[in-house]
Amino acid sequence: MTREFDPAFYKRLTSGLALVVIAMAGLWFGGWAFDVLVVAAAGFMAYEYGRIAGRLGGGTGFNYLTIVATGLATLLGVAALLLGTVDLALAVVALVALATVALAALFGRNDGDRAAFGPLYIAVPCVLIIDLRLGEPRGFTMVLWMFAVIWSTDTVAYLVGRSVGGPKVAPAISPGKTWSGCLGGAIGGVLAGALVATLANGMPLAAAFAALFVSIAGQLGDLFESRLKRVAGLKDSGRVIPGHGGVLDRLDAVLFAAPVTSLLVYAFGPGVLT
Repeated sequence: MTREFDPAFYKRLTSGLALVVIAMAGLWFGGWAFDVLVVAAAGFMAYEYGRIAGRLGGGTGFNYLTIVATGLATLLGVAALLLGTVDLALAVVALVALATVALAALFGRNDGDRAAFGPLYIAVPCVLIIDLRLGEPRGFTMVLWMFAVIWSTDTVAYLVGRSVGGPKVAPAISPGKTWSGCLGGAIGGVLAGALVATLANGMPLAAAFAALFVSIAGQLGDLFESRLKRVAGLKDSGRVIPGHGGVLDRLDAVLFAAPVTSLLVYAFGPGVLT
């Protein structure tokens, strides 16, 4: 029996492979190429989260305060990182978030919390990803390790969930996500983390243990974004990626995984990953 041609699947596969190529090219070249790629992704995510935030308040439009605050926090945070330290960059992002709350209150708006969450949700992970890439001589392999864990988790979770099925994790939030898929995804992420560490002459056992936390964080990030969309009454955060939706839909796991990866590196050193 032949498998019926599914145009939507191949559209999703083609655009997904294109995204991987773009991400790997930016990661390989590093420097300004990677910085511009991350900032551009943050811009798209800020726009999409602004759409979500606007609907969370019962409206149907965009929350432009959220978009401006998130975009500004990303630009200033990255600039502070490149000119100073990651501590300064995170302090700048936090300052923008606080200023957003104060500005909203000053003008009698009740959406300051949603607007201020944008810099924390999007700008902080983007700053930390660039900081990881700057960590030479292992910057490339550290970010590659994180991407490998997240991509493997997502792919294996999808395949296992489709083939095994079983009880749903949170049917009201993400009807397609099953416990079998989550477990399979975590195993896939752990194996990918160990493999990258082995190829990089690192410590595969430590990397596998760290990958478990990063994989779980990524899956929580996916569920969190699904919950935001569900409350906002949206199926996708955007339509910029054929077959996938928005940039935020594709990077929601990375937004949770990047802070965990950065924390592991700063707590135990880059050797825990590669």
